[in-house]
Amino acid sequence: MFFKNQESNVALSIIEPFILNLVSQNVPKKITSLYEKVAKFTQPLIDSLTKLKEKIKTSPTTIDDYCFNQGLNALETFAQYILTTVEELRK
Repeated sequence: MFFKNQESNVALSIIEPFILNLVSQNVPKKITSLYEKVAKFTQPLIDSLTKLKEKIKTSPTTIDDYCFNQGLNALETFAQYILTTVEELRK
């Protein structure tokens, strides 16, 4: 049993650089893809809030103000969820 584990460790130490190289080439692409998916769903909200903010500057209404604040709260809640999740994963 000892030799088998030792052989496995040697084999791993030999192939590990190749695996690391492969991972370092593919993981950034997957992370970029994940970022693009998150942006795809959050960017329309950000764009709408930006337009609504400009509209409020020129012709403020209670309804627009309410909608703007609700959108900001939703975006902030989502951002806080992501930050909290990242903090937990880093532990």
